[in-house]
Amino acid sequence: MKTYLLALFALSAFLSKASMSHISKGIPISSNDTFKEQTIHSGVGVNGTHIWEDPVSMIQDISYNQGLSFLKDMIFVIDQWLKWMFRKLQSFIHDRTFDSESFRKESDTIRTHLVWLSGVIPQTHVTELSDRSRHITHMFDLMTKASTYMEYLCHEENEDESIAREMVQLRVVLLALRDEYGNPEFKLPGFTENVERITWFVGMWKQMFYVSPYTSYMARIIFESEVVQAQKILDILASYTR
Repeated sequence: MKTYLLALFALSAFLSKASMSHISKGIPISSNDTFKEQTIHSGVGVNGTHIWEDPVSMIQDISYNQGLSFLKDMIFVIDQWLKWMFRKLQSFIHDRTFDSESFRKESDTIRTHLVWLSGVIPQTHVTELSDRSRHITHMFDLMTKASTYMEYLCHEENEDESIAREMVQLRVVLLALRDEYGNPEFKLPGFTENVERITWFVGMWKQMFYVSPYTSYMARIIFESEVVQAQKILDILASYTR
């Protein structure tokens, strides 16, 4: 328990020092607690401090008004951070493209948050938080790799690199069809149509790549690896289509 509390206090200290200016107010929550909901939506605690500038103050505000424990409120804060990071990562996906440049600019900040949270979440023994953290970390790792590939495949005049780059982006786009836990978001409007559309694009890029007059070794390695992984995900998603 002592180690657990120290870890939570370390996380609180880190969050209060980190720059939170890029996090918007009004983060929606599923809690039925009126005070928590008002605090999150207003973005300001009873002492006038913005909650994302000083999460410790937010916890104190909630605990003072509701008599809740520090640990319970810390889990609440972790839950909000996971929601924010999931939405933040999804914001880099647009239609069938991946905004790798914007991702690179913010990746260090996101990585730092993930590292700290990954050290605290296992000690909460909350399976739901662990499952969400695992998928969000997977999203981040996949985007990091895709960003590296896209930076390498930058010669658009080379047809093989251009096609491989498109395939890398499609692999990331598939993340938009999964929820915070990594499960297929089959209730999303247009889910079936999107799965079919991406499947069609994968087939088209495969055909174009293999009839290309020249393919470099690295472009081929990247392309074939991404195709295999994308097809596995598409097969799973397709089983949820109607």
